[in-house]
Amino acid sequence: MDERAVRDLASSIDGIVTRPDNERFLASTRGFNLAHRHRPALVVEPANTDDIRAAIQFAGTHQLPVAVQATGHGQFLETTNALVLLTHQLSSVTIDERARTATIGAGTRWRRVLDAAAPYGLAPLSGSASTVGAIGYLLGGGVGLLARKYGFGADSILHLKMIGADGVETRVGPDQHADLFWAIRGGKSNFGIVTEVTIRLVPVSEVFAASVYLDASSIDPVLRRYADWSRSAPDDVTSSFAILRPPDAPFVPEPLRNKTVAHLRWVDCSDEPSRQHLRDLDSILAAGKAVLVHAGLRKPSDLDFVHDDPTEPCPIWERTAQTQSLSSSMIDTLLEHVGAQAASPLAMAEIRQLGGALRRQPEPPNAVAGRDGSYTMLLLGIGPPELLSAVADAGQGLLDALRPHLTGRSLMNWLGSATSPEQVRAAWEPATAARLQAIKAEVDPTNMFRFGHPIVDE
Repeated sequence: MDERAVRDLASSIDGIVTRPDNERFLASTRGFNLAHRHRPALVVEPANTDDIRAAIQFAGTHQLPVAVQATGHGQFLETTNALVLLTHQLSSVTIDERARTATIGAGTRWRRVLDAAAPYGLAPLSGSASTVGAIGYLLGGGVGLLARKYGFGADSILHLKMIGADGVETRVGPDQHADLFWAIRGGKSNFGIVTEVTIRLVPVSEVFAASVYLDASSIDPVLRRYADWSRSAPDDVTSSFAILRPPDAPFVPEPLRNKTVAHLRWVDCSDEPSRQHLRDLDSILAAGKAVLVHAGLRKPSDLDFVHDDPTEPCPIWERTAQTQSLSSSMIDTLLEHVGAQAASPLAMAEIRQLGGALRRQPEPPNAVAGRDGSYTMLLLGIGPPELLSAVADAGQGLLDALRPHLTGRSLMNWLGSATSPEQVRAAWEPATAARLQAIKAEVDPTNMFRFGHPIVDE
């Protein structure tokens, strides 16, 4: 690459430009998933939207693809010979109390949005971890802790600003570029760099939340009772059940270290916590033996404990699949591979209930994948990169065994290591995938934005 052109870019923007020979480069390209080594040609940390515009124009001139990273949680495709935009400096939140909206900058984490909305008794449709970047989460759909009552995070998007492959910033909404507005809400980063999003907030100031860990002998009976309950579960309750194998590490509570455990997650956002819902929870837990319980009334900004997701970068393998029912035979197969007696290298197999508001299209509709599923399953492995191939084999073996029970669709944000365009397109019905490809061809004909989870072949 022309060194003079790089120096000209660096001198023309307010942000930071780094090359591979810069000591800042390695840290800035690391991302959250340490299983991948990224080898971009250039990293730009914009200080404002003018910097993003200049970086994209530079990339177009020098025929470089562009990748974007806020926190790096969604990076499963290695970025090679590309210009990477790190948007962490563009972290802003503006709350409009009367309109019940939040306007969020490109690099904002959910923690800032949650804390800004809480004093007004409002909450965003954020995920299970407040450390995740808001924009990437929203554009991929987003199944959060209030999801069955209020829908996908993407359903809350009112309008946004985006810089496309031509370097021009555009306002995108129901009445402006309607096809693109449909596509980008669910199609993730395939269409350009989103610089700002305005979302609808929901009037939730307090919920009943529970995070209950149970011993290995509880996995079978509690999962089956959870499956029975979930078939007619109320929309006010968003829940999941996970089989975990926590490591023997200081950050893991002592009762869970190096053991196989069940983990029931439960958030009830009824106007008042329902006594019937609490009885339902007690009935599920009565089938097993709890070893660690956290439960009570909490603010939406205080719910990280429910899933207790990792907060530090680590090597990850991750895949997802959906099913319409938790049949007895499906549970049998699942437990054969990851139950208490199985020697599985997977750190987690989670089943999260969908349905409720997640089934309903917003107005106007969007391209979120997996809307018609009843449950989604997330398989996760954590460990040194050289050992993740064994994790991938075990995970794929489980998916193959479960294939008769699966819909073939997926949630975009949980595709994980399924990064080929063919695998990504399979998340949608064929007609939806074809429409997304057509819009992509119109707004990004050179496939500048081909990282993340791409929908077209290079």
